[in-house]
Amino acid sequence: MLKEKWEERFFLVFIFIILLLWMFIVPYNQGPDEFARYKIPIYLAKHGKLPFGGDPEVRINNWGFSYAFQPILGYFLPAILMRMGIFFNTPNNLIYLWARFASVIYSVVTVFLSIRIGDHLFNKRCKWFFVILVSFLPMFQFVSCYVNLDAFAIMCVTWVIYQLIIGKENLWGIKSCILLGLSLGITALSYFNSYGIIICAIIYCVYDVITNKEIDNKIQFLLQKALIVAGVAFLVSGWWFIRNAIIYNGDFLGLKTSNMYAEKYARADLLPNKRGIINSDNPTLGYMLFEKGWIRSVLYSFVGTFSYMTLPMEHAVSWLFFLIPILSMGNYIFRTKKKSFNMFYFLMFIMCVITIALNMYYSFFSDFQPQGRYCMPMLIPLMLLITKGFESSTRGVDQGSLVKHLSYLVVILSIYTLYFVIYGHYINPEFVNGF
Repeated sequence: MLKEKWEERFFLVFIFIILLLWMFIVPYNQGPDEFARYKIPIYLAKHGKLPFGGDPEVRINNWGFSYAFQPILGYFLPAILMRMGIFFNTPNNLIYLWARFASVIYSVVTVFLSIRIGDHLFNKRCKWFFVILVSFLPMFQFVSCYVNLDAFAIMCVTWVIYQLIIGKENLWGIKSCILLGLSLGITALSYFNSYGIIICAIIYCVYDVITNKEIDNKIQFLLQKALIVAGVAFLVSGWWFIRNAIIYNGDFLGLKTSNMYAEKYARADLLPNKRGIINSDNPTLGYMLFEKGWIRSVLYSFVGTFSYMTLPMEHAVSWLFFLIPILSMGNYIFRTKKKSFNMFYFLMFIMCVITIALNMYYSFFSDFQPQGRYCMPMLIPLMLLITKGFESSTRGVDQGSLVKHLSYLVVILSIYTLYFVIYGHYINPEFVNGF
């Protein structure tokens, strides 16, 4: 047990160092929209108050809107860290590193929660396989190194999943309900594309109570626990949506007001009515998915396409990552003899579907940006499904060996990407090309 704890601590320190390397190597504004998102923590650190979404200090010049219309809880920590950087007299051109450090923290917490989830769901070898799949996906490491809300959203989703597991084990005790409500409330203040986990969490809780033979008076029990969870979630997140409704004339999500500012201030070619496939010459889903290459672009960039979708990994490396879910599915279909329905994993699949659907919806109706990072909230559910596919058939030595060697492969490919793609592109391209 003590050895296991030290292994976990070593792993967390190792991941922390890896993410710091990404943070320092990738130059400022080489993460998608970093300059635009950076405006929010700057404003918070400077003024110590929440910005109005249309304030010129946070508005994006070419696009006309700002990210302050969306929930900004994930920017609080970057703002606090920036104030610390100012206190320590950090040069102005390096203050952004303090803001970036928040993303590193979010992702280290994600890895820690992944370890705890693995303890509850998998045997030791598959636990570490799951953790490695999460931690060493190049795109996960990339979103952990610049100012964004993707890392925060992934952390929130991971926390909700962990609380669902703990809640079920504790028969939805008061403490578990409070923590679940807290995790759901914070998730509501993360990123809209993470909201699928809120739906899945509600379904899972209701299903587990109804089917759990240890729980009596199910309707009364469910209502009492739901009141606790919903009450805590509302206390945590409700203030933001009430504030939006007040200052944006009833627009509690802020989306309509954001669109209104875009129509007023955006550059002519970036107006809302000129973005999205719905405004193209061929407004069909098939055109977007296939002819415009949405599927291909999202697949490759979910594994790793960096900068402003301009710095890709080699396709051969991406396909080695693609091989893992293919093997997992094949193992589950052909080698797992007893296939039984499991609501938890079914909802993990539904979470993936919802996240992909939201990404498709955004590209079709709002702004055609086929980027895998918009699917990152499904990272944990996807890796849970992949790991379960292997564990269901890892009864023999050969299968256990396969998981072990695939773990090594993922780590090697990730470090290869950091050195040859990221370091080689930004720091020393001559040396890497010569190598």
